[in-house]
Amino acid sequence: MESEAFLSMKGRLLPFPLDVRYDDQKGRHVVSMRAIESGQLVFQGLPYCLGALDQFKKRLCDWCMKYEPKGSFDICCHSCSMAWFCSQDCLAAAGPTHASTCPRLKRLLASKKLGKHALSILKMVVKVLSRRERESAGSTSPDFRLEEPREGLQVADVETRYADVTELISNRHAWTSEETTEWRKSLQLALQLFPAESLESLGELVSRIECNNFGLWTADKDTCYCRALFPLASFFNHSCEPNCATLIEGPLLSIHASRDIAAGEELCIQYIDVNMPRSARRELLWSDYRFHCGCVRCEREVDKSEAQHITYAKSVHAPKKAKNAKGKGSKAKHAAAPTPTDTAESAAEADRIAASILGLSLQPRPADALPASHTALASVPPSAPAPATPGQTGGPGLGDTEAAGADRTPGDATGPA
Repeated sequence: MESEAFLSMKGRLLPFPLDVRYDDQKGRHVVSMRAIESGQLVFQGLPYCLGALDQFKKRLCDWCMKYEPKGSFDICCHSCSMAWFCSQDCLAAAGPTHASTCPRLKRLLASKKLGKHALSILKMVVKVLSRRERESAGSTSPDFRLEEPREGLQVADVETRYADVTELISNRHAWTSEETTEWRKSLQLALQLFPAESLESLGELVSRIECNNFGLWTADKDTCYCRALFPLASFFNHSCEPNCATLIEGPLLSIHASRDIAAGEELCIQYIDVNMPRSARRELLWSDYRFHCGCVRCEREVDKSEAQHITYAKSVHAPKKAKNAKGKGSKAKHAAAPTPTDTAESAAEADRIAASILGLSLQPRPADALPASHTALASVPPSAPAPATPGQTGGPGLGDTEAAGADRTPGDATGPA
C-alpha cells in the first residue's frame, strides 16, 4: 500500500502527461499517459534545497543561483562564510531563511575533521532539516528565490515539501563497513546540530541525498558546481538510451521528450555520460548509484560481437553527474534507447530542442565534484548496483533502484542536473 506522502507526490504530477507505476523489476517509474511528441515538456519542478560545492561557493549566489564562471562574489554572510551573494538585495532577501541555517553551517565549517564530500552532503542535511523546521512553524519559504514555471504552470504545481524527501529511496543498507564507519564520525557532528534526530535517521537522509541529488553544471558541461534535491524528478529512471532530456535554469528543472514517445512507454533520463562502453557505464552506475543498469541498450550490448563494432562519439552531454553530488542511485532503469551513435544524435537533437523552446543550455546531472552523476531517486532490489536513473520514489529522476551512497561530486553522471 502506498504511503500518504507518495500519493500526494503522485497527485502533484497531474499537470503533466505522466503517471508513476511500480513493478518488482523497475520499482517506481514514470510512464507516459498519452503519446508525447519530441520536444514536449513532460515535467517541471523546484528543488527542496540546493547546496554549492564548497570550492564553488564564492561563485554561486545563495539566493538567485546566479553563477559566476570566471570570478567570485565579494558579498557573503560574515557569520558562517558559507553563503555568498551577487548583490546586497540577494543578501537581504535570503536573510529570513538563512537565519535558520547559519549557526549550523558555521559549526560545520569549524569542524576540521570533515572531508569535502562529507561537508557537501552535511550542508544539504542542514538545509533540508532547517527547512523542515520552518515548515513545521508554518513557513513554506525555500532558501532560494522562487522561479516562475512555464507553460501555464503555477508554483504550487512544481514545489516540493519535506514529506517528498522522506519518500526518496535510501541505500544505507548497502554501505560497506568502511563507509559506515566513516559516516558515523560525520553523523556524530550532525547529531549535535539536530539532537532530536538519531544516527539512524541522519544516515538515511544522507543516503537519500547521495542517491537522489542532481548536479548543476556550467554551460560547457565541464564543471558541476552545485547539487540540488528534486524529489519529484527522482521518479525518472536512468537509461543508457534515454528518451528524455533534463534542463536546469536557476532552481527550475525541466524535462522534455528528446524523441516521440508512445502512450504507456517509460520515460527515462540519463544519470551519466552514456557514450561509453557497457562495462564502463555499469561500473560508474554501480559506484555512484549502487545499481546495475538493465536497459535495452545494456542488454543488447551483452553480445560482445555487436559491442565491438560500436563506435562511441563524444557526447555533447558530457558527464552530467558528479560523484560527490550523486543524483539518483537506487534504481536500475530499463528503457529502450538508440545505439551509441543514435544517442549522440539524440543528445544533439535534445540540445537543439531545448535551445529553441527554453533558450537554455542542457545541464548534466547532479552536482558535486567527482564523476558526473545524476540525481535520481530510485529503489531497486538490493542486488541492483549503482544509480541508473534519478528516481528513488521518483528520480535525477526519482526511481526505485538501489543505490549506495558512495563519495560523489556533481558531474559524475548526465542526469537531472
